[in-house]
Amino acid sequence: MKIIQPSLCRVPPPNGDWFNDYYDPWHLAHNEAWVYQQLAQRQGLAIPYFFGLHSIITPSNEPAWVLVLEFIPGMTVNHQAAMSKVIPTIHDFCTLGVAAVRDFALGAWCLRDIRGPNFILTPASGPGARCVVLIDLFEAREASELTPENVEELARISARDFYVEFLHAVWDVYPGFSKWAHRNLPRDVWGQVTLDDSDEEEEEEEEGEQSAV
Repeated sequence: MKIIQPSLCRVPPPNGDWFNDYYDPWHLAHNEAWVYQQLAQRQGLAIPYFFGLHSIITPSNEPAWVLVLEFIPGMTVNHQAAMSKVIPTIHDFCTLGVAAVRDFALGAWCLRDIRGPNFILTPASGPGARCVVLIDLFEAREASELTPENVEELARISARDFYVEFLHAVWDVYPGFSKWAHRNLPRDVWGQVTLDDSDEEEEEEEEGEQSAV
């Protein structure tokens, strides 16, 4: 369940740097509901099941909106405490997350809000195959007007943006993550992205040695 209450939404100053990022609470709630409705075939797989948008009155007599969504157990990208204990979990999360974001874009949808809390890795012991579920879709936009080439580019950029977000989230607990990514993810996901120049140089040297062999 997601409650959108106007008094809890940040209101930017008229000339603030993030003024253009402000969303009216009514539009925020109704746009996200519309996105879920348009993506009905993906519900229960890449995104949660959506059970409708409802208007409520809070105890303080304030109108608000509730999106009733499936509860998704698991961890988010920013849940470092749990991720740091199990390196294979980090690998699974990144691999499945890159695939989920890429597939979403290849369906001619632009996710836009690619932040750590918006991705949940389901438990390995849960029902069905382990997967990454996308949540908070209020900024998602249909991109059906794009050409196939532009959709491919959108998918590449989206996957890369997810990787950058993920890299920043796990860097402190797993400094060797970028080396793993270079060996296991497509180059267009991690190319020219590094938080440690020494790691990048070592990787290039290793690739050069392999090429020489």
